[in-house]
Amino acid sequence: MVDTTTKRGPGRPPKKAKRERTSFNSSRMRLNIDLIPEVAQEYHVRWFNDQDDRLSRATRGGWEFITENELEGHVGDKEVHGDSSDLNGRVSKVVGKDGTVAYALKLRNEFWEEDQAEQAARNDLVDEAVRAGQSGGASIANQYGDVKVSRR
Repeated sequence: MVDTTTKRGPGRPPKKAKRERTSFNSSRMRLNIDLIPEVAQEYHVRWFNDQDDRLSRATRGGWEFITENELEGHVGDKEVHGDSSDLNGRVSKVVGKDGTVAYALKLRNEFWEEDQAEQAARNDLVDEAVRAGQSGGASIANQYGDVKVSRR
């Protein structure tokens, strides 16, 4: 008896592994990215479209391109990073009908936390202005009723 898991019979090549079928209607995370654990622990990941000067602003802000050797498995579904058009091995994906390309970039966690704290401080200033009735430098009290915001 012939073992059909490895051979198909005398003189016949072994069976190819069956490709897993993905339903067209199912949801999938097309820009999901799994980094190798050493990188994932130290960095925050984000996709940037290659429009205007976004990539140059990001790299000046400390963001670094993710390369394919930093990936564990594939981006999103099977072989998605195979359509990366970047010649330097940077992880990219066409995301727009107009050919817009997005690049995966990483930022050290300490820089990410600093940026988030800075954003939170700006948001707190806006919240305080709204609570004081001085949003945008103009009084908003009694224009549409009193505005009262309380913290829980």
